[in-house]
Amino acid sequence: AFQAAPIVGLTIGLIGALVYALSFWVFNGSVHICATLAVVAQLIATGAFHEDGFADFFDGIGGGQTSQARLDIMRDSRIGTYGSAALLLALILKIFFIAEIAQVWQAGLCLIISGTLARVALVHFMTMVKPAAQDGNSAEAGQPTKFEATTATIMGGVIVGVSLILAFQLGFIMPAIGAIIGAIAGVTLIGIISSKYLGGQTGDALGA
Repeated sequence: AFQAAPIVGLTIGLIGALVYALSFWVFNGSVHICATLAVVAQLIATGAFHEDGFADFFDGIGGGQTSQARLDIMRDSRIGTYGSAALLLALILKIFFIAEIAQVWQAGLCLIISGTLARVALVHFMTMVKPAAQDGNSAEAGQPTKFEATTATIMGGVIVGVSLILAFQLGFIMPAIGAIIGAIAGVTLIGIISSKYLGGQTGDALGA
């Protein structure tokens, strides 16, 4: 089911876009309220899966001195200072970035682009980087096949391509390109940190 990852990203992006559009009408264009509610809707839709991984990931990276110590911290269900601070800042930045785009469908398209690309990159991350532990969620999920990774890339490319065409027609191509660059940069950064400090990828790293 790895090839379905971009469809998941599209769905989560659409949920955020629709809530943003509805909120824009209800709250008379108050962009920060709209952006906050869009993020809340995505949190509910995913069960805060990515946020949980993000917080655990930075707890481990910030609190451990060795790879094993970091993995042990990440397995702890409790959230620590590093994770709390990282998650709070990430949510604030996400809300403000969405609010900066302001226009309803522009913000919606950027949510779709970033959500889709992040999940396509996740599949490739699992393909290229071995699990850091043999007993974690990532190891149990296995690695995507070349067919699954290729299919995910094609599907993601179609979604992003259509979004870019719509963005060009709406006259805001630069924010759309920014969403692409941001998604790729974020996944690359998490990948580098995981490889260097954990010795591979984990379920929390994938969530992040």
